[in-house]
Amino acid sequence: MCGCRALQALPESIGNPAALTDLDSSCCHALETLPDSVGALAALTALDLSNNGALTCLPNGITNLAALTKLDLSYCDKLVDVPESIGRMAALTDLSLVECWHVERLPDSIGDLQALHQLDLTACTALTSLPDSIGNMPALEYLSMRGCTVVTTLPDSIGNLKALRTLILGDCRGLLQLPNSIGNLAALELLELKNCSGLVSLPATLDSIGDLSALTKLDLSGCGMLTSLPDSIGGLGMLSVFKLEGCEELTVLPDNTGHLAALTVFNLSRCDRLVSLPDSFGDLAALTELRLCGCRALQALPESIGNLAALTALDASCYDSLVSLPDSIGALAVLTTLDLRHNGALTVLPNGIANLTALTELDMSNCDNLTSLPESIGRMTALTSLLVVMCCHLERLPDSIGDLQALTTFELDGCTALTSLPDSIGNMAAISLTALDLGWCESLVSLPESFGNLVALTKLRVCCCPVIQALPESIGNLAALTDLDASGCPGLKTLPDSVGALAALTTLNLRADGRLTALPNGIANLAALTKLDLTYCHKLASLPESIGRMTALVDLLLVDCCLERLPDSIGDLQALQTLNLDSCTELTSLPDSIGNMPALEPFGVQLQGYYTARLHWQTQGTQDASHKRLQRSVAPAGLHRQSASA
Repeated sequence: MCGCRALQALPESIGNPAALTDLDSSCCHALETLPDSVGALAALTALDLSNNGALTCLPNGITNLAALTKLDLSYCDKLVDVPESIGRMAALTDLSLVECWHVERLPDSIGDLQALHQLDLTACTALTSLPDSIGNMPALEYLSMRGCTVVTTLPDSIGNLKALRTLILGDCRGLLQLPNSIGNLAALELLELKNCSGLVSLPATLDSIGDLSALTKLDLSGCGMLTSLPDSIGGLGMLSVFKLEGCEELTVLPDNTGHLAALTVFNLSRCDRLVSLPDSFGDLAALTELRLCGCRALQALPESIGNLAALTALDASCYDSLVSLPDSIGALAVLTTLDLRHNGALTVLPNGIANLTALTELDMSNCDNLTSLPESIGRMTALTSLLVVMCCHLERLPDSIGDLQALTTFELDGCTALTSLPDSIGNMAAISLTALDLGWCESLVSLPESFGNLVALTKLRVCCCPVIQALPESIGNLAALTDLDASGCPGLKTLPDSVGALAALTTLNLRADGRLTALPNGIANLAALTKLDLTYCHKLASLPESIGRMTALVDLLLVDCCLERLPDSIGDLQALQTLNLDSCTELTSLPDSIGNMPALEPFGVQLQGYYTARLHWQTQGTQDASHKRLQRSVAPAGLHRQSASA
């Protein structure tokens, strides 16, 4: 009967099918009550009443269901209580009350559910506490109270749940403390306390959190009031995942943190007040992932960090606090990812960093006081991604950069002090480098001729480089290039004729290149080009007569160019859909051939700004109605500027 939205009641006779084992009455949104006879279903093992938003109570007879193993009351958000005699359902193994927002308490008899394995109380936002009898359930393995926001304490009897493997208390924002008896949960594997923002400390007595010998995952993320961890934390010998992200008041870690011999993932991100890591940190022999992102008070990493022989990922993007890195970092033989973003106080990298021969990703973006890269950086032969974005004091790259033969992505955008690139860059990953970003390199004067050796390059960005005056002739050798962005380069006067050899190029952006006066004739050879943007090229007076050979062109943007005319061959652009001529104030007419472009969309020609052209689409009466040609409704003399008074 699932989804019978108009069903308001079940018949009293529902109790007669003696062999019924499974009853699904979920999503019956109008169902207000159940008949008491439902308790006569002696063989029933599964009862699904989830998503019955009108259901306010259950009949007492329901507790006669002695064979029932699963009862789902999830999302019954008007249900106000659970029958007092629920403990009589002796076979029950799974009870779900997810988002039963009006249930304030559980009956004491719930402790009589000796077979219960799973109890889900997620988002029971009115629930104030658990009964002491909760500790009497010897089979309980899973207990979730995530989002029970008004629960302030747990009963001491919770420590009696000897079979409990998962305890989820995330988002219990009212929870102030844990009972000391929690250390008695000998089978507990997962303890989640995420976003328990009222939790100030963990139990520190002998029978405490450090005695959870089976615990493999401890999540304290978002416990913003937690100021310290007990020394007993080092006793969690099986712990493999430890999350402290967003513990903003935590200042130190216990010295015995290094005793967590099984730890593989340690997340300390956004521990804003953490000032140091203990020397024992290097004893975390199994650690593979360490997150220190946003640790704004952390000024240094311990020298012992080089002992983390299993570490593969290190995020030390500490937001301006980290002053230096220990030379021992070069001993991390299996490290593949190193994130050093936003370390504004970092001026140099240790020479030892070049020993990271397994490193594939290095991100130094926004290290705005970094003045140089190690001369030996070329030894990092596994590097595939090198991001040096917004390192505004970096003046040069070492010659050895050309030895990075595996590099596929290299981003230098915003390196405003960089004046040149070494010739060796042409040796770099000639068969692998696919993306190079030099945008906003405001001091970059030129690109070396060796640039043409980067034959695998598909994307090149040199936008907003104001002093660059030319692109190298060798650029035509970039046979795989599909995207070239040279916009915002006001010093760029010409393009090399070799640009026409870029057979794979689909997008060419020359927007706001204010000194560009003409395009080379070779540009018409770009047979794969689909978009050409010449917007705000104020000195561009003409287009190549052979532009019609660019047969794949879909978008041609000529906004605010000083064009006086368009070449007749423009009508050969059979794929063109958009032609933008806004504010081309010198343009006096359009060629008749403009009507030969079948793909040009209605209103695809844009002629706004200083004049009105009143171009429109007109269906020819002697042809099929689907064939449309662009017609001029202005005098043959062409396009006239509006008068100042208009």
